[in-house]
Amino acid sequence: MFLFKDTRLLFRCFKTTDERDSVFYYASKALDLAKAIKNPALLTEANLDMGDAYHLNRQYDRVKEYRQRALLIAQNNNLIKQLSQTHLKVGQSFMVLSKKRTKAVLDSAIYHTKKALSFAKAANYAYGIFDCTVVLSEYLNVNKQHKKALALMETVISLPKDQLPINYGYNASFYYANILKDNKRYEAAKIIAQGLLKSTPEKDFSRKKALNYFLSVLYAYNGQPDSTDYAIKQAITASNAQDVAKINARISALQAKYETKEKEQEIKILEQNEQLSQLAIQELQRQRLILGYGLLIPIIMIFAGGWYMNRRRLKVQLETEQKEHALKMSELKALHSQMNPHFIFNALNSIQEYIFSNDKTLASSYLVKFSRLIRLYLEHSRVFEISIAKEIEALKLYLDLENSRLNHGLDYTIDVDEKLDTSKTLLPPLFIQPYVENAIKHGLLHKKGPKKLTVAFYHNTKDQTLDITIEDNGIGVQASKAYNKNKPYTSFATNANEHRLELMNFKRAKKIRVTVTDLENDGKAVAGTSVIISIPF
Repeated sequence: MFLFKDTRLLFRCFKTTDERDSVFYYASKALDLAKAIKNPALLTEANLDMGDAYHLNRQYDRVKEYRQRALLIAQNNNLIKQLSQTHLKVGQSFMVLSKKRTKAVLDSAIYHTKKALSFAKAANYAYGIFDCTVVLSEYLNVNKQHKKALALMETVISLPKDQLPINYGYNASFYYANILKDNKRYEAAKIIAQGLLKSTPEKDFSRKKALNYFLSVLYAYNGQPDSTDYAIKQAITASNAQDVAKINARISALQAKYETKEKEQEIKILEQNEQLSQLAIQELQRQRLILGYGLLIPIIMIFAGGWYMNRRRLKVQLETEQKEHALKMSELKALHSQMNPHFIFNALNSIQEYIFSNDKTLASSYLVKFSRLIRLYLEHSRVFEISIAKEIEALKLYLDLENSRLNHGLDYTIDVDEKLDTSKTLLPPLFIQPYVENAIKHGLLHKKGPKKLTVAFYHNTKDQTLDITIEDNGIGVQASKAYNKNKPYTSFATNANEHRLELMNFKRAKKIRVTVTDLENDGKAVAGTSVIISIPF
């Protein structure tokens, strides 16, 4: 029994920190213990925990399966408190997991939550009564029964603090504020939301984003345009900070993983060397006894030769592994370069300008594209190769964002050879965009007049390579170097890609080539820049 409770406690701890592998492990272990103990109440709770674990992993069919199992066990054993818990979870399944909140979905969620509340009252389960009342109020409000929702919520909100659960706070207060808003009591809702925002921890960006968006709506209803704009700006800032925090956490996790792997490899090599040394010593002693001291010198020579060859082999192996590790780290640097602060700052400035100009449609469209691009970069950073189709998807989003920032003064095209299967032809991820970025920032940005950019993917049948051409009608390589001569800034993305190219070619018989040339018109004047990336099939 105590082992079961300790296991569930670990499950809850890891659930709070969203460590999914550990959550699933301890939920499964708790379920095995409950089956061994054969206690129906523990089995009910363990099945509910498994449902929560699958919910974190977005396996929603399994969520419903385990919650229904828990409900069946509670019903068959007439477990009043557990019936309250399971009906509440089943009701939440309808609301959270359904693709559309139809009348049937809402009715089912409300039905199960009402059942949960009645069982909580029958069990005199104080926390359950409070929780079920708050959740039922929320569902009634979603179902547009605003007055009923408000009356029900006020039955628990008005209770003395010593009768409220210890962890009563943000969720119940936020639901209450939302219900007040839907009952057109905007001032009361605003006071609650402002109090919640004031007590929000500094780095809780998710909560700051939600509260600021909510306050922007309340300010709009109250006819306060300046406060509305300020709240939206704060919400966008919090959203960006939340994304950056997630990205940094991801990068830190990857760095820790590679550092651990490197240390484990070093330990393994040392252990192998020690084992080889022990075997050699044992062999030497055996030969000494059999052949005598007359053969000692030849044996030592053989041992020394074997030791030297083994050491040479290990040195080559270690160099290879170091190169592979460096390739991994270059991919992390490439990820940093894709999401550099300069690009994020420009994107957020554009969103802010749209908001201030009251063009909320453009602001929303830009923000959606920006978030999709960040998500694609994160997905691409986890694999060694991606398809041309996925690379083009990310490029289009990036170019659309840059085009919007340049007041739609960029005329770009992306051409694909019909002979290429874009879903199956692969190339390194996060590799093309830095060259496109250079074409815009160093070639086209300083050009007056029409700005044109072409990215083409085609099959070079002669050399059997995938050739990617990036051409612009900008000022050219030499003019760009002259323009940036006195500027200390160097392109981090380009330097990272050059180093990464060297590492990728380390084991290749056929090397990836990158050729950069100035384009000339009929009068031999510079007409732009061409970059050709050739990747052997």
